[in-house]
Amino acid sequence: MADAIARILLPPLLLACVSALQRRYGPRFGGLVAGLPLTSGPIVLFAALDHGPSFAAHLAAATIGGAVAACLLCWSYALTARRLGPVRSLLTGCAAFLAVAMGQLAAGIGPLGAAVVAPAVLLAVLGWWPAPGTAPVTGDGARARLPVRMALAALYVCTATALAGPLGPKVVGVCSPFPVLVVAQVVHTHRHMGAGSAVDFLRGVVHAEFAFLTWFGVLAVLLPTLGVGAAFGAAACCAAVVQGTVYAIRRTRSASLVRGQVRQASSGRMA
Repeated sequence: MADAIARILLPPLLLACVSALQRRYGPRFGGLVAGLPLTSGPIVLFAALDHGPSFAAHLAAATIGGAVAACLLCWSYALTARRLGPVRSLLTGCAAFLAVAMGQLAAGIGPLGAAVVAPAVLLAVLGWWPAPGTAPVTGDGARARLPVRMALAALYVCTATALAGPLGPKVVGVCSPFPVLVVAQVVHTHRHMGAGSAVDFLRGVVHAEFAFLTWFGVLAVLLPTLGVGAAFGAAACCAAVVQGTVYAIRRTRSASLVRGQVRQASSGRMA
C-alpha cells in the first residue's frame, strides 16, 4: 500500500516544488530544478523494486540516450517559441523527441555511445541557444491548473513503470526521459509569463541535464553491485555536486556579464 501511494504522490509533489521554486526564484532557476530526474528517477526506482537492481541498471543506462532526445525537445521549443506560440512549439519539440528516440532505438546505439554523444549534444545546444527575445517575467501564474499538471505527472510515472516489464528496459529507458514535468511547466510559463520566460526556463532545464546524466551514469554502474539504497544515495550525491558546480559557473558568468555591461555603460557616459 505504501509503495502504491508513493508512486501516485511523489511525481505531483515534485512538480509542486518546481512551481513553488519558479515563483520564488524565477524561470531560469525553476528550469534548473525541473531538469533533474523528477519523473525518470522515480521510474528507475520503482523498476528496481519491481524487477530488481540489474533490470533497473539497464534501464538507467538506456535513459542516458533518452536525455539527448529530451535536450533536443527543449532546444526545438526554444527556437520556435517566439514565432509559433506554446502549442505549436510543443508539437515541434515532441516531434524532435520522437525522431531522436526512435532513431536511437532503430540504430541500436548502446549506453557507451550515448554516454559519449550526450554531453557533446548538451554543449552544442547551449552554444547555439536562442536569445530569450524579451526579458523574463517573474510572477505567480504557475499556480493556475497546478492540480491538472500534478495528475498528469502521476499518470506518466505510473504508466511508464507498468510498461517497463512488458516493453523492456531499453525502450522504456530511451522514452522515459520525455520531460513531462518540463512540458507541463513550460507551456504554462509561455502562456502566463511570455516566450522570453519560457526560453529562459528551458535553458535552465538543459543546464540541469549534466546532473541528469551523472545521476543515471552512477546508477547504471552501481545498482548491480551496491543495491537500490546505496546506489541511489551515491547517484544523488554525485548529481548534487554536478548541479551545484553548474549553478556556481552560471552565477559567475552572469555576474561577469553584468560587470561588463556596467563598465561599457560607464565608458559610454564618459565618452
